[in-house]
Amino acid sequence: MKRKAILFLTTGILFFLLIIGFYYWKVNKALPTIVEQKPAHQDAISITIVDDETQIKEISRKIADSSNIPGLKYEIKIKKRVGDVALVFINPTNQTLDPLQIILAKENGVWVYKEMGTTFPDWEEKLPELFR
Repeated sequence: MKRKAILFLTTGILFFLLIIGFYYWKVNKALPTIVEQKPAHQDAISITIVDDETQIKEISRKIADSSNIPGLKYEIKIKKRVGDVALVFINPTNQTLDPLQIILAKENGVWVYKEMGTTFPDWEEKLPELFR
């Protein structure tokens, strides 16, 4: 009887871990790839020079488009830039939805997604002038 209970418990734990693993695989698979880093030789033929504001808005647009709300209409506003860090607001035109705030940072000449939310205590501590 004790052996059956241990077998039952072990099977239940393994099943639970399988479900959790599948969930995390599904969530990570669904996250958007914001910036794909390519070897330099792939971009050697066609180089497009884009200013920082255009890069920031394009990445923000990709983040907003990856939402689960089909047909979402929004406005992107670069709230503030301090050095190589930008705070961006994505304001839905539908007034019932809250604005989305994201932090982007420039790494190796490319703006990349760092964090999304409504408050950023770690960033406020590292870079308080971004929020003034």
